[in-house]
Amino acid sequence: MVYPRGVDGIGDEAFAGCTSLKEIVLHDGIIEIFDRAFMDCTSLTEITIPTYCYTIGRNDGIFRGCTSLENIYVSPESYFYRSVDGVLYDVYWEDEDFNCENAILGGVRVYPAGRKDTSFTVPNGVEYIGRGAFACSNLETITLPSSVVSIGARAFEQSKLRTIVIPDEVHAIGSSAFSGCSQLVSITLPANLTGSEYEAIGIYENAFKDCTALQDVYYKGTEEQWAQIYIDYGNDCLTNANIHYRGIMDSGSCGDNLRWELYEGVMTITGSGAMPDYERPELVPWAVVRSKIKSLVIGQKVTSVGQYAFAFCDNLTEVVLKDDVAYIAEFAFEGCKALERIQIPGRMKNICNCAFWNCGSL
Repeated sequence: MVYPRGVDGIGDEAFAGCTSLKEIVLHDGIIEIFDRAFMDCTSLTEITIPTYCYTIGRNDGIFRGCTSLENIYVSPESYFYRSVDGVLYDVYWEDEDFNCENAILGGVRVYPAGRKDTSFTVPNGVEYIGRGAFACSNLETITLPSSVVSIGARAFEQSKLRTIVIPDEVHAIGSSAFSGCSQLVSITLPANLTGSEYEAIGIYENAFKDCTALQDVYYKGTEEQWAQIYIDYGNDCLTNANIHYRGIMDSGSCGDNLRWELYEGVMTITGSGAMPDYERPELVPWAVVRSKIKSLVIGQKVTSVGQYAFAFCDNLTEVVLKDDVAYIAEFAFEGCKALERIQIPGRMKNICNCAFWNCGSL
């Protein structure tokens, strides 16, 4: 479909429920696209935001239910939005040089819900996750950079998210942010959930409504700080979970789609794909806290243990490898002298030479 010229906006729910709409061409005269304009257009696969469009939904839901949408493109001359690998971002400028090439990514506006990827890393520098940005996505893990300071309403609503770490500078989690995330098992929350300068609400209403699988909340503050957080109604799934206070010693990424966390001596690797190899033990991301690792869990969808990944973890006593781990590289556990037990999955195909070199207690 080609949108007619002479019309400068697309109204609320204008194409909502047009399940046969596969493609629409928007001319540069379009300056506003209002709420739920393309909601439930289940056949729409891609769309290009025109040059002068400065409003894309005043709230959210513009592409809600677009289960086939894989790419949102933006005119390269737009001053308001940018597309990076098909994901829509708001932009801003630090000076008055409004050169489109100098635009800075401000926040995630929409991640296309039709994508089949199960993991995604938000680019460094992005400051906020917009309203409904990842709603209904297939993503199981999302890595947020330390630059993120705001989580909008319905940001991850009804997504397939299983675990996530909220950055330290986030002061509040918006209403219904994780509502309906029925596969969410664990979340790490910062100690700064004190609300904004306008409202002292740290976790808004229904932020964790229907998160029925939520088991563990890793809070980076003390129990006393947790008690001071204003948690609004509809968050029983959060408050009834196991709250672990001030224990995360460190966390970060280890490869394109993997993340590691160390909590009270337990190291967990989550995400999907292969762990990278390291040329020597001191190059692993957790090198400075290696001595604090007492047990290790390599999660589902992680397919390998990298070279030197856990070499010389002197206090490591137990390793659990989930079902998808099929490869253990050379020297992966070299020098783990306290290692007594390891659970090898049935899909294991190759344990390289010297993978457990000098593990005298195994």
